[in-house]
This record gives sequence, C-alpha cells and structure tokens, in this order.
Amino acid sequence: MDRQTFKIIYSDELDVAYLDDQTEHYLQSSDWCMSNHDCYYAVSYNNEAVVAKSALRIKQLPYKLGHICNIDRGPSAINSEALAKHNNDVINFLSKKGIVYVQISPLQYGDADVNSVRKLLLQTGWTEISETLSLYKHTLVVDLLPEMSEIKSTFRRSLKTQLNKSEKLGIRIEFNPGVDEIDNFIQQHNIMARQRGIEVITGSIRSYILKAHKSGQIQILIAYISDDMISGVVLVKQNDRVIYEWGMTTQDEKYRTYPLAHKMHWEAIQWSKINGFKHYDMGGYWFDKGGDDPINYFKLGFTKNIVAVTPEFYYVLKPIRFYIINLMKQLRKVTKR
Repeated sequence: MDRQTFKIIYSDELDVAYLDDQTEHYLQSSDWCMSNHDCYYAVSYNNEAVVAKSALRIKQLPYKLGHICNIDRGPSAINSEALAKHNNDVINFLSKKGIVYVQISPLQYGDADVNSVRKLLLQTGWTEISETLSLYKHTLVVDLLPEMSEIKSTFRRSLKTQLNKSEKLGIRIEFNPGVDEIDNFIQQHNIMARQRGIEVITGSIRSYILKAHKSGQIQILIAYISDDMISGVVLVKQNDRVIYEWGMTTQDEKYRTYPLAHKMHWEAIQWSKINGFKHYDMGGYWFDKGGDDPINYFKLGFTKNIVAVTPEFYYVLKPIRFYIINLMKQLRKVTKR
C-alpha cells in the first residue's frame, strides 16, 4: 500500500541539493526560500518520493486582521491528483495557523495546460483572481530552436536598425560580474524603478540574486562603455527556458538616446541560444493592453508569440475576516476618488 505523508520544512533546514529543481519557477526554489525569513516548504511524499511541494510565504495583513499565505508560481506536482492532495494538506495546515486566505498559481504554460489546472482548482473550491499586478497571466516567448540569423530575421525592422546602431557604440558585455558590480546594478535599477514607479529590488531579493548567482540558477549580463555601467539584465534559468526577470538602463543623460534595452535583450537571447536553452521568456505581457502599452510594444519587436501562464487563485479560510478585508479595500478606493 502506498504511504502518503506531508511535511513542513523551515527555510533554515532546507537541503538545497534535495529540493532544487530547475523545472520550477525561481519563486519556488530553495535559493528564494532561504533568502526570505517568512518562507518555508510544504512537501508531499508517496513512499518517500516527493510528489508535490510548495514554497509558502506568510504575510501580515494590516490592522491586525491576521495573515495571508502566498504560493507564487506553485505548488508543483507530478500530476493533478498529487496537486489536489497537496493543496488540501496545505489548507489543513494553514487553517491551524490562523491564515485568512491562501493564494496560489501552479506554474503551467500554454492554453491547454493552463486550462487543465484552472478546471482542477475551480472544481476543488478555489476562486480565480481576475486582476493581479504581481504575477502576469501571459508572456512573450522567443523560440530559440532556429538559427540565430533566422531568429533575428523575425524582429521588427526598427528593432534591427537599433541593434545595428548598438554595434557601433563600443559596448562591452560582462558575463560574470562580482558582488560589487551586482550591487551597483541593483542600486542603478532602484533609481530607475523609483523614477518609473515600478518595484525596487529589496534586500531579500538582493540576497536571492547573490545566492542564485553563486549556485548558477541565474545569469547576469552587465553592459559597459569604458568604465561606465550602462545597462544590465538578470536572467533566471528554468529547465529549457530562460526568464528575463530584472533589467536596468542607466539614467545618465549622455546615454539616454542609446538603444540599451534593445542591445541587452539581444545579448540575452544570444547567450540563451548558445547555452542550449530553447525558450527566451521576456518576463510578461499585459494581454488586455496589447501593442498600445509601450513596454508591450517594445517586447513585440522581438516576438509575437504570446503564451498563457497560470493565473492566481485564492481559497478563503476565514470568511468574515476576508469580507472585512475586501470591504476595507473598497472603502480605500472610494476615498481616493
């Protein structure tokens, strides 16, 4: 008879070699979990073999209303039965911890697999979140199987013009930066992020980047002109896929007209192709906005291959508190008008 067990592993007890699996999203990796004090693993076994697991992050709600649990880009499981059983065990565990609600997004790509997971979750009591700012529901993916020249031939004409321009600017790419260079990248990224109103790289994300860079889970490319750091990207390796996760272009006025983002994505695509990856994931696409959004429009210059990603779902454990939280959110929206 099969013996099924469920175990919680705290981040300071993680065995990296045992748990790391690069078929998963980095938000489910042990590098990420060990970089966050509020993260631990839930692991499901069948006869001592891992059949499902998830990195859980517990967050405090405002006004002492309790806590929520986020399982971003997870759980992962070997099949739908294991996923359903794992979800149920997680819910039972969290219900004893006073959690108000749980959010999950089991990682799948493509309409067929996404719809299969969606059907399973809806049938087992989960509710799909219609709007989210944290985890994108679509992304743009460059197919890396063709020859490099064929890949480039599909780019928008104006993009190819900018890439030709970048070749004449004396840009040098560093593929193995040290800690000081990474910190310089993060500092410049955060200056840019604050100006543009996007999320900064926090201390815990910095810790993850350093751990994952050392372990080889990520690749960092940094561009220089002479001694000036002008741009950079952080790429996350996921099985046969490379995901663009963080990027920076300098805010120095003298480089403002340089096609730095164009150059860095092209360098990243080439690096991914040379190193045997099959997909270059451009890190999200706002489907409803289409080409009218400037970031979407930029990314569409590289590819028009739009791929669905599993959206977020939630499960309510304390309905009254959940109702109060949503009521307060609505009141805040009204007062801001």
